[in-house]
Amino acid sequence: MPSSTKPALAAALLTLALAGSAVAQDQKPAEAPPPAAQPAAPAQPGAPAQPDAGDVTVAVPVDVTLTARPVLYVTGKSNWDDAEESLGQSLNAIFSAIGKANLKAAGPAMIEYLDSGDDDFQFKAMVPIEKAPKTAPSKDVKVGESPAGPALKFVHQGSFEDLEEVYNRIDDYLVSKSLSMKKVYEEYETDPVTTAPDKMVTNIYVVTE
Repeated sequence: MPSSTKPALAAALLTLALAGSAVAQDQKPAEAPPPAAQPAAPAQPGAPAQPDAGDVTVAVPVDVTLTARPVLYVTGKSNWDDAEESLGQSLNAIFSAIGKANLKAAGPAMIEYLDSGDDDFQFKAMVPIEKAPKTAPSKDVKVGESPAGPALKFVHQGSFEDLEEVYNRIDDYLVSKSLSMKKVYEEYETDPVTTAPDKMVTNIYVVTE
């Protein structure tokens, strides 16, 4: 089970990593296609109320079903101190592979937290592409699919620095519903190079058990 606060730390560090990947490829991250996650049911009664203006915003979660899309991905392991460098290198490798193979990105970058602990974490960095190539671009950058299946979708608009509090609120929500976090994915809709911190949008998909 992933630690709830560690992904928030990695996401905060990911700001420069995402920006660096876009600059390294001399292009902005591709705009997101029509959402792959379609609401399957309204939010459950009794969900936490929206915070007051000026507070960290955490949208009431909705049940969604994620649809698999072709992606290029890199898996890795890092300690938390080196998270920015590790994630940045992985995304740079993916964007470089997209350019060299004349592929086209088809959505925002996504991080899946495969496992995490107090000292280190394992991750899968992904970028959706329009069409999967027949062979993997390299031994490190592979072809696969984005996560699929039911999940709770939380939307955070605001700085990555607020994500620790966002995860605290997600924990509170799950406890109130007698649920626990099994998997977590983060999707970064906005470009950190051109978007003000308070306008950043992060989708957090939580698979529960």
